[in-house]
Amino acid sequence: MGFAALLYIGQTPRPDVTEELVSALPEGTEIREYGMLDGLTPSELESLTPLPGEARLVTRLADGRTMAVAEARLFPLAARCVRLAERDDPSVCILMCTGAFPPLPHRVPLRAAHDLLHGDPALLTRREELGVILPHPAQLEQAEAWWGGGLLPGCTAFASPYEDGQALESAARKLRQAGAKLLVLDCMGYTLAQGRLAAKAAGLPVTLPRQKVIDALRLMSGAIIQEG
Repeated sequence: MGFAALLYIGQTPRPDVTEELVSALPEGTEIREYGMLDGLTPSELESLTPLPGEARLVTRLADGRTMAVAEARLFPLAARCVRLAERDDPSVCILMCTGAFPPLPHRVPLRAAHDLLHGDPALLTRREELGVILPHPAQLEQAEAWWGGGLLPGCTAFASPYEDGQALESAARKLRQAGAKLLVLDCMGYTLAQGRLAAKAAGLPVTLPRQKVIDALRLMSGAIIQEG
């Protein structure tokens, strides 16, 4: 039996993500989790803390704490995570982060949430209408780079997916007031329920990277189930 390997930038298990994905996929689709920070000591984790001005990504640890990690220092750990997953011979690896990673050596098909979201032509042709929500204000420059510029001034807001929904609702309403016509929740941490919450608060459609991954896995589920 084949399976899909989910590669997280934090630690596993991630029931807050995986359980939602499994419930949305065809019966028999097997998921296994791999974390780039799995097995790291507290001092090794601390060494990944972003310095002022360093690009960062926000993730969750196995004990539920959130952590910001320096994007560039995560790249070698991402390559290692791919190698570890491939030892188990998955049908496909999914990089569960909307941040931009360099090309990673791989033997089995590797899909990245960043490409599924940021490469969507339907979004790229509407950049001037997008309102983008990110976990942390320090990610503003990254958002501009990820979307290739073209975002409207004031059409970026911030709300952690790991906190209560009030900040997310406020961010969604702010973006509508700024002129956004479509919201993008630009982090894998945002749940489907949070997507619905933001849509209701703003009265706008929402694009969610988690849904993009679900859609991609649904398309591949037949091959995943039949392999092996």
